[in-house]
Amino acid sequence: MSKENEVTENQTKRSSVPENIVKITITKEAGEILAGFVDRANEGFAAGKITRQDFASFLIEKAKAWLTEKDYTQLRHAHYDDASMFEAMYRRMRETGEIPDFMREAMRKQFQGIDDTVKKSKKALTREGINDGLKENEDIA
Repeated sequence: MSKENEVTENQTKRSSVPENIVKITITKEAGEILAGFVDRANEGFAAGKITRQDFASFLIEKAKAWLTEKDYTQLRHAHYDDASMFEAMYRRMRETGEIPDFMREAMRKQFQGIDDTVKKSKKALTREGINDGLKENEDIA
């Protein structure tokens, strides 16, 4: 088959699909649940047939009315990825030219072994106790 015929055949296949249809892929588990929904919807329904596409479209259109910001947040948490977050932060840093302080400190600590935090000195201990405590007691006596 020549390339010209192949292109024409592919265009014909695409044009035979209605323009208002979009194909998606779902997980196997979601597909099994969807199949159960479709079976349930078709039980005792003799006036037609509900397909998986029909049911999925129905659910998506219904969900538009009841999805809340909490649902979107839950979805985002379920699909959070450290590498993607790092890439987004890196893009933002390159665009703005600004590196957040916490990121700068973390990078220095990781790659240079420098700890910018100042460590508090500990009080010296003696046989009698902490030296500060002794000075306070002497003033009272």
